[in-house]
Amino acid sequence: WLVDEIRESAPKELDFLNEAKNSEKCLLNFRRLSPHIADSIYAPKVYWNLSSSRILTMEFMDAKEITDVNGIKELGIRPVDVSNLVSKAFAEMIFKHGFVHCDPHAANLMIRPLPQDSKKTFGWRKPQLILLDHGLYKELDYATRISYASLWKALVFADAKAIKENSVKLGAGEDLHALFAGVLTMRPWKRVIDPSVDHLVLDGNNTDRSEVQMYASLYFSEISELLRRLPRVILLMLKTNDCLRAVNHVLVGGSSMESFVIIGRVSSEAVLEAKKMAMRSFLNKLYAWYHEKKRGRRRPRVTKNRTDATPVGRTRAEDGDEATFNALALPMASFGCTALHCGETAARRAGGGKRTSKCVYGWPARAHACASWEGCPAGGKVVAKVS
Repeated sequence: WLVDEIRESAPKELDFLNEAKNSEKCLLNFRRLSPHIADSIYAPKVYWNLSSSRILTMEFMDAKEITDVNGIKELGIRPVDVSNLVSKAFAEMIFKHGFVHCDPHAANLMIRPLPQDSKKTFGWRKPQLILLDHGLYKELDYATRISYASLWKALVFADAKAIKENSVKLGAGEDLHALFAGVLTMRPWKRVIDPSVDHLVLDGNNTDRSEVQMYASLYFSEISELLRRLPRVILLMLKTNDCLRAVNHVLVGGSSMESFVIIGRVSSEAVLEAKKMAMRSFLNKLYAWYHEKKRGRRRPRVTKNRTDATPVGRTRAEDGDEATFNALALPMASFGCTALHCGETAARRAGGGKRTSKCVYGWPARAHACASWEGCPAGGKVVAKVS
């Protein structure tokens, strides 16, 4: 897999125009999808007129390398705030954007005080994360992104059933789902499913390192098989995860409880939004099916002068049902019918009628505009729209 990945990614990394486009797309994603932290994420400005596929000219950044803890403190920024910002930024990229910077080692991350923020909170300034080297990005398709978010949500909440379910979806298999969870968290399975709040926290001490080394040597063949099974994009997520873990180790001496709270919150938001989208899709399909069914039941109308194919003969009960579907699929300020009609065309309504403030079908709404004319097969009244 490594050879295949290098064959695919190396030409992209060597194309500096592609790197410049990635940097701008990354910032655009934050502005569109994560506006609450968009100001805290920055990439150097690209000078397009001085750049080509072989030369990339960018803005000079006066900032500290992210592992320069003393330098960060000199800027009036707390290292723990930097750690939390890094966790937020990459959680948003992975679980919501699906467009991920996959090379976040220390040399590619810089920190400076947030330019717009001159205030200090308890004497400390807010950080701004500067992302460098945008050559290696990966896009997660929708299904993979939601399964990966669901997996991390399950890991944070120690949900063994969901861990297994989503590990299988991502390709680990039922037999290696526990090992996959261990590789992601660097924790043994008994700790992964431990219900205690800090079950995933790494202290970064010698005991933790020795435990990880022991499990790595003990399950070397199983780890090799797991890496063979997983899609390449997930392998790059593992690489990204390791880079971020190394950065956090320098900043806070391990992995902080707050970073897992952030991961749990952002992954839960992504899963919830996916469920909402699925529900909206279901309602839209139901709405379309309903109208297809109704369309099949309509018949042409014959008048004295001509034949008009405009559908007629709808009952008030049918229009009431349509109101229910419209209200579900297209939420309005007041629950009620939307553009319901008895089948008469606008030209035939021109004969006049009357206005009423109450829907003739009994649905509550504000100022329905109704009209009536002689000989209407639906009772002489039509609901035009909800104002």
